[in-house]
Amino acid sequence: MSKSRIYQHFESRSALPAETVLAFAEALSADAIKAAAQAPKGLRWLVRMLDVWLGDYVLRGGCLILRAGSESAGRAESAVSLSVAQAVTTWRGLLASQLKDAAHIGEITPSVDVRHLVFEVFRFALGVQHDHLFLGYSVEFRHSVLKGIFGRHGIEVPVAASRRVLPSGALRHAWTTY
Repeated sequence: MSKSRIYQHFESRSALPAETVLAFAEALSADAIKAAAQAPKGLRWLVRMLDVWLGDYVLRGGCLILRAGSESAGRAESAVSLSVAQAVTTWRGLLASQLKDAAHIGEITPSVDVRHLVFEVFRFALGVQHDHLFLGYSVEFRHSVLKGIFGRHGIEVPVAASRRVLPSGALRHAWTTY
């Protein structure tokens, strides 16, 4: 199929990348929720979501919403930048809702600033992606750094590690395995 034929299915040339970002965000959310559904709500649910995000997206070629967010920053408002903002906001909202669930069930104190914690986790993921993909650094220390981020907020990360088999068949430990 030619490029021109592909673009016939979209309102404009910018609609294709805008819809791609939203489809990526939907896939990330669906994968994370599917993995998390095997755990109790709260911190264990959040741990599974972060495991999918960091392991299956950030470290495997990069997370498109992180890349696109960095690329779109400071640019004029466009269909793409609006889609990126929507994808980032939705993903961060999903992480925040898990922290709120954890507070509701008593796993963390209600005084935890959820917005601040989500910001730190997102910032951390950006750094991991940058160092791993751009600089080629091994980021095996990421587990202890993430544990430290939560610790600064008075949250002890659940240590009951899960293991899950990736589609490739390789066995990987959850980020809670230290």
